[in-house]
Amino acid sequence: MNSAVRLLGATLGILILSGCSVIALRPALSHQFVENLVYVEYESQSLPADIYIPEGEGPFPAVIVIHGGGWVGGERADMQE
Repeated sequence: MNSAVRLLGATLGILILSGCSVIALRPALSHQFVENLVYVEYESQSLPADIYIPEGEGPFPAVIVIHGGGWVGGERADMQE
């Protein structure tokens, strides 16, 4: 098999696989939103999170986003923009 045919096959394979991953990761059309859910209390301070729960049968992938404020600055609401 010559190198052009192998390159074409590899390119098509990568495109097909990348298309499958994009379809699997597209956002759910509907979801439940839970705002300010306290997941822990530390030194008398509540640490809340915003949770998006997709409707339908799972399992679903999970994404955890930390805004990078060094635990001292910024707000979760900044990430929604």
